[in-house]
Amino acid sequence: MTNTAPRKYIRAEPPALLTEPLTVTLQGTYLEALNELRQAKHAMFAHGPGEPGWNTLSKAHDEAEARLGRLLESMVSLELGEPSDWVVAE
Repeated sequence: MTNTAPRKYIRAEPPALLTEPLTVTLQGTYLEALNELRQAKHAMFAHGPGEPGWNTLSKAHDEAEARLGRLLESMVSLELGEPSDWVVAE
């Protein structure tokens, strides 16, 4: 596991709202994250709530969903040429 320097969030204003359609290509890590979410969704819904393992599957689904969201937001931000929201904390 790599260590990262502590970071500080520096965005003073919220990001612009997207109002036009946006096309992105998912490949590599992004495609892996989408596949992870799809598999986690299937595993979760193939079991009913209350069945053994449901909580673990639900947590895995939520984590995969959050990861894809973070990656997609980062991809869009880069695509739009937005500056980084973070600086190394001093």
